Amino acid sequence: MHASNLPCELKSPSAWKGTELVGRDDWQYRLTDAEANEVEAAFQRFTDRRIGLLEAAQSDFPLPTLGPKLATLLDKLERGYGFLVIRGLPVADKSPEQARLIAWGVGMYLGVALPQNDDVEMIVDVRDKGYDSAVTLRGNSSKDAIRYHVDPCDVVGLLCRRGAKAGGLSLVTSSLTVHNEIARRRPDLLQVLYRPFPFIKLAKSEAVPYYLSPIYGFREGHFTSQFYAKRIYAASELPNAPRLTDAQREAIELIETIAGDPELTLPMTLEAGDLQLLSNHVIYHSRTEFHDHEETDHKRHLYRLWFATRNSRPLPATFVDAYNGSTEPGTVRGGYIGWKFPEKVGPYQQRLSGELGLAA
Repeated sequence: MHASNLPCELKSPSAWKGTELVGRDDWQYRLTDAEANEVEAAFQRFTDRRIGLLEAAQSDFPLPTLGPKLATLLDKLERGYGFLVIRGLPVADKSPEQARLIAWGVGMYLGVALPQNDDVEMIVDVRDKGYDSAVTLRGNSSKDAIRYHVDPCDVVGLLCRRGAKAGGLSLVTSSLTVHNEIARRRPDLLQVLYRPFPFIKLAKSEAVPYYLSPIYGFREGHFTSQFYAKRIYAASELPNAPRLTDAQREAIELIETIAGDPELTLPMTLEAGDLQLLSNHVIYHSRTEFHDHEETDHKRHLYRLWFATRNSRPLPATFVDAYNGSTEPGTVRGGYIGWKFPEKVGPYQQRLSGELGLAA
């Protein structure tokens, strides 16, 4: 994007400050008793049918009342703050596998799930497995703090089955507000952020282990941001990959500094039954370090799903590799390039795309 065409201050409901939203409840939705009972009944039906996740359809997890409500909430997510929390899903009394079924069943009304790793996991457990996040690119198996970033999908969902004994706060910041703050403080670095940065690919089978993408993009009035500092730094150290300039490093550091500003970020505690939904186009998310209970079943445990959604926004052509080959709205896009999917993944995505109205 030419410097003269760079947007300066972006005005949108998604451009907010955390201090403006503390104490408000318009980013939260609590299930009614009837809706919670509907989820419980759908779970029992799903369990009784004994079918695999990739073989399931919405009819196997019927939500005649809550389903349309979830579609409305998804529209609110896209047009509003870019995040919301749905509270009251009946998982507190469920085993890990039972809660996983509920996460999948409800998720079928939100979007098409995407593989998240080389094992083609469609639902990833977020809990401490003793990993050191300092030597890994991803923090879902560690208790360590996680830096502000986005995931490579339109919407990420996190369903909480168990909260931490202490810590583990979820932190969300508007990437539009960060953009606006950079435009105000350092317009020279704003230009840098609309130019390509290297991002490492996480799929081990990739012949070219990195791709190029700007951190900021704009198309047809829609903003998007692709940001994960650890992946950028790791890519810049690969043979034949572009080395970061001093200006690029300064821009990355400025994003992280502004995103963590207590006035801008919104902290929240996720409890059992909470489903957090984030638009990766307009939200940076992070997490504080946490400490677990001693009892295994009481340890912090969340389920993460990556979704391609029917109401997704158009993306700049320069984001094509970041979103797995598609920049068009309402398409199945995201995840990582190069992973080999089991045969059932394709038919599942096509089937659910038809139910949700996406282009497979």
